[in-house]
Amino acid sequence: MSDVIRVGFVGCGNHATHSLYPCLAWAPIDLAAVADLDERKAGRTARLFGARRPYTDYRRMMDEMALDAVFVCGSPELHCEVAREALGRGLHVWMEKPPAPTLADARALAKLALQRRKSVQVGFMMRFAPAYVRLKQIIGSEEFGRPGLIEGKYCCWNVPDHRHHLLYYGVHIIDLFRFLMGDVTEVVVRKCDHAGQLANAILLRFASGVVGLLNFSSRQPRVQERVEVTGEGAVAIVDNRLTLEYHRRGDNAFGNTTTWRPDFAIPNLPNSTLELQGYMGEVRHFAESILRGEKPSPSIEDGVKCLEIVDRIETAT
Repeated sequence: MSDVIRVGFVGCGNHATHSLYPCLAWAPIDLAAVADLDERKAGRTARLFGARRPYTDYRRMMDEMALDAVFVCGSPELHCEVAREALGRGLHVWMEKPPAPTLADARALAKLALQRRKSVQVGFMMRFAPAYVRLKQIIGSEEFGRPGLIEGKYCCWNVPDHRHHLLYYGVHIIDLFRFLMGDVTEVVVRKCDHAGQLANAILLRFASGVVGLLNFSSRQPRVQERVEVTGEGAVAIVDNRLTLEYHRRGDNAFGNTTTWRPDFAIPNLPNSTLELQGYMGEVRHFAESILRGEKPSPSIEDGVKCLEIVDRIETAT
């Protein structure tokens, strides 16, 4: 049995080039081929990252190359289209979020993956960011106690419309909340619309009984991200994925707080932006899961549940 998976990658745009292709070298992956409609981009990407063949037709790439899996990064429509083609050929799929332009399309992909007995991982990289991995460990500990409240903020600059904001930005923290707290059973939304740019205040209830407060806005100058979880006399806070503060139970004298942050003075892999943002972790997890014969997570089913919440937020009055 091979110790690497052989993949073809569809999409050679900026995000894929800067955030995903560099991670392949740190995972058990053999990049066999790349595909993009722009021949120049496909050729450049193949040279930069060591792919043996560039293509302008991803279907031809799948037919001609002996692949184990396909990566795809582009529009939601491309994610869905390429995943259908790959699953139809018996290939595993890693896809950037969102998994599809509509909930119905995502559900159809989940059904197809089940029928073909192949895995589809969705690129919710925040699950793999070291700060959030540590946060999940803390809030699951006996010392922290049972969580009762999760508060989150994920705000960005102006976007074309509300659905764009939810599909390209909001899905990140929606999935993160599910990762940390489990399935959502109730969604209440309040919106403030200024010339098509919305601020959203969202109240969530989880199956566990935990309640959540979430703030989306497309009226800020840059991405701002914060997550705070309250336990039994304890609180843990992550700011912009770069710092984590854990205020333990009984920390009334300000002497029982732990702070984690990367050490940027040391230029090693754990302190790289791609590792800290979660991109390296998600790529490694996919490849290692396929090699072990295990289903990677977050799965296409997680993508479906995320889009169910997106639809509920979008259609709320």
